Amino acid sequence: MSVILLSVERILDTDDTPAPVERSAERIQTRAESFMEMSEHARTIQNELLSGNTAGVGQVDATTVVTEAADTLREEYPDAAVETDLSEAVPVYAARVLSPLVTELGRNALAHNDLPEPDRSVAFRASHGPDTATITVADNGPGMPDLEAELLTGTRDETPTSHGNGLGLWLVKWAVDSLGGDIAVATGTERGTSITVTLPSADADGE
Repeated sequence: MSVILLSVERILDTDDTPAPVERSAERIQTRAESFMEMSEHARTIQNELLSGNTAGVGQVDATTVVTEAADTLREEYPDAAVETDLSEAVPVYAARVLSPLVTELGRNALAHNDLPEPDRSVAFRASHGPDTATITVADNGPGMPDLEAELLTGTRDETPTSHGNGLGLWLVKWAVDSLGGDIAVATGTERGTSITVTLPSADADGE
């Protein structure tokens, strides 16, 4: 991946690069950097789980995490619509895995949307009650396949003949389990998927 990024940088640094080639190179650069970030997310989650440094390590404001994830996706998909609808504060107990979890949900929604990029949209919502906090990611894509949804929510166990196709959603499932949370998936009648992650609220202990 480093070789790809180096080659793209050389193309972009050339003054006489045709505009169509430059645009393609910029898109390749964005996707390559996204892949490297996802790999780093995987290492972060693995290290958190192996060290036992998971749920309950500290109070985090989920609105900050969601805002940062939305900003990242706006850079990766500049032509898509990335929206947020956030409460003033959504305190949860979480480890570092919360950030890659939220980012991967949004990234997966945009990456697997079959519409032209200017027509793609993803919306983040975060809210909390007395005992739980929720983060919802809704998109206007073609809908999540039943198999992927069942594996993500844990209603189906992964086997050699029944497994998901993407690293991103696997990371999400792994991260949510480590935080003691739950996942729900709702698919629209024609299009769209809404994924809701429910986590223990930091307010539950009166903090």
